[in-house]
Amino acid sequence: MKKNSLQFELSLKISVFFIVVIFAVSSAIIIYMSNQYNKIIIQNMNNNIENVVESIDYYFDDVKTPMVMIARNSSILKAVKDYQNMDNREKLDTENSLEDFVQNITAFKSFINDIIIIGNNGYVYNINNNSPDKYLYNFKFLDSSYLKDAEEGTIKLYYLGQHPTEYYISDVRDSKVYSVVLPIRTGKNKLSYIMCDIKAETINEILQNTLKDKRAKMFIQDEQGNILYEEGNIGVSAEEVMEYRTGTGNEAYSKKNIFEILFSKGSYITEVKSDITGWTYIYVEPFKNFNGFIKKVFFFNLIIIIFASTVIIFFTKQLSSQILKPLKNIAFMIQKMKINQGEKNENSLYMKGQNVNKLSIEIEQMIHRIDKLISDNYLSDLKTKDAQIQVLVNQLSPHFLYNTLQLIEYQSHHNQKENITKIINGLSYILRYSISNVKTVCLKEEFSYICSYLDIYCLRYQNKLEYIIIGKEDLESAVIPKMILEPVVENCIKHGFAGNFKDAKIRVTVFQENQKLYIAVRDNGKGIDENELLKLQENLEKMSFLEEHIGLNNIHSIIRLRYGEPFGISIKSQLGEFTEVTLQMPLNLE
Repeated sequence: MKKNSLQFELSLKISVFFIVVIFAVSSAIIIYMSNQYNKIIIQNMNNNIENVVESIDYYFDDVKTPMVMIARNSSILKAVKDYQNMDNREKLDTENSLEDFVQNITAFKSFINDIIIIGNNGYVYNINNNSPDKYLYNFKFLDSSYLKDAEEGTIKLYYLGQHPTEYYISDVRDSKVYSVVLPIRTGKNKLSYIMCDIKAETINEILQNTLKDKRAKMFIQDEQGNILYEEGNIGVSAEEVMEYRTGTGNEAYSKKNIFEILFSKGSYITEVKSDITGWTYIYVEPFKNFNGFIKKVFFFNLIIIIFASTVIIFFTKQLSSQILKPLKNIAFMIQKMKINQGEKNENSLYMKGQNVNKLSIEIEQMIHRIDKLISDNYLSDLKTKDAQIQVLVNQLSPHFLYNTLQLIEYQSHHNQKENITKIINGLSYILRYSISNVKTVCLKEEFSYICSYLDIYCLRYQNKLEYIIIGKEDLESAVIPKMILEPVVENCIKHGFAGNFKDAKIRVTVFQENQKLYIAVRDNGKGIDENELLKLQENLEKMSFLEEHIGLNNIHSIIRLRYGEPFGISIKSQLGEFTEVTLQMPLNLE
C-alpha cells in the first residue's frame, strides 16, 4: 500500500481516530478507578488516625476530673501551703485522705501509673512509694523540664510526651509514662503542681496498632514543634516529613496526574490535631501502598490497547478498501467529465495515487460547475415565471374595459353627461394604474384602484350595488401584486349576482395572522353549488384553468408563481347565501 495512496491515507486516519478514542476512554477509566480506590484508602487512613487521636484523648481527658478534685481538696491545699508548720496529726490526716482518694481513682483507672503532688514548700507525694517515707526530697521537680512550661504559662493542663520516670523510687524507676500537669495558683502565686502519669504502654499500644504496614511511619508533634513520638519505617526521617509538610515538596495527592500516581516515589501525609492536648498526629504512607492495584490495571489496559490497535488497523484496512470502491468510480467519472469538456489528461485520479484532499478539490470544482448550471437554470426559470405572470396580468384588463365602454355608450344614449365624466375620469385613473411598469404596489393603492373600479359598476347598475372596504391602517403599506383584486371583484359581479342586483353588497376585509396577509372578498349573491365548488377548488390546486372562472385561476396562479406554496386563494360558499374568496400572501411591509 503506497504511502500517498487514498487507501493508506484513509486507513491511517481511521486507525488513529479509534486508537485515540480507546486510549482516552481507557485513561479516563484508570483515572476514575484510581481516584475512587485511593479516596477509599485515604479516607480509611484518615479515619484510623482520627480514631487513634480520639482514643488517646480519652485517657488524657479522663484524668482531668480527678486532678481538679485533688486540686480543690482543702486538706491538700492546706498541706501545699504550709506543710512545714503542720503538726504530725494534721500531716497524717492529710496523707490518709489523699491516699484514700488516689486509691479510689486508680482502682477504676488502671491506666494511671502515678499521681504526684509537688509543693513549693517541698511537699511531694507519690502513690507508688511503698516505703514508710512517702516524701521524696531528693528529686528537684521545680528545676526540671517537666514543670518549665507550666511554671511560665497560664493555669491550664499541660501534656508531656513519653519520658522516663527517674523521679520514681525502687522497682518502678525505669518505667516510661505520658504526663498531665495541672498548676495550682492563688492569684499570681504558684502553690503547687499536680502531675498525673499515664502508662506509656497504654498509649503506645494504640499507636503501634495503627502501623500495620512496615513502610508506614507515625509521628507526634507538640505545639512547640518538638517530636514527642516516632515509630515505624526507619528510612523516613522526621526532618524530611516536616519539610514535605511545609510545602517545599508537598503536592496534594488528588492533584497528581495518572503517571505521577502510578510511578510516584513519595509519600502521602495525613495529620490530625488533638483538641485536648494540642498535639499533631502525623501519619506517613508511601504512594506504593496506593498505586499497586492501579499499576496492575494500567498494564492490563495497556495490553488491551495494543491488542485492540492491531485489530483496528487490520479491519480499517479492509474497511477502507470497501469505502474506496465508490471513490474510484467517482474519480473515474470526474476524469471522464473533464475529458468530455476538452481536457486531454486521461489518467484516473486514483491510478495516479492522488490523495483524498486532491480528490476533494476535484469534487469541489465539479460542484461549482453544477452550481453555475443550477444558477443559470434558476435565473431562466425566474424569467419564465415573470413572463407568465405578466401574461396573466395582461389578461385582466380587457374584461373590464369592454364592460366600461358599454356603460359609456349606455350613458351617452341617455345623455347622462355627469355620469359619463365620472366614468371617464375613473377609467383614466384605472388605465394609468394598469399600464404602469411596477409589478407590486402597496395595499392602499390597490384599494384606490378597486374603489374607482366599483364606482363605475355602481353607476352602471344605478346604485343597486353597494361595497365596503374594512382594513387596518397599519396594513395599508403591505406590498401585494398589482391588480390582484380586480378579477375577484369582477367575479362577484359576473357570477355572484349574475344580473340580480337587489340588495347586492360586496365586502372587502383585510387582516393579518402569523406574518401572513389575508384579503377576504365576500358577496351576498347566489353562491356556488357544493359539487361545483369542490371541482373549482381541485382545479385551483392543480393550477388548471376553467373557462368560466379564468379570473380566479389567474389570481391563484400569480400568487403561487410569485410566492410559492401554501399561498394562493381559497373559496367558501353556501348556495343562495354568499361566496367568499380569500387571498393569502406573505406579509411584507414597506
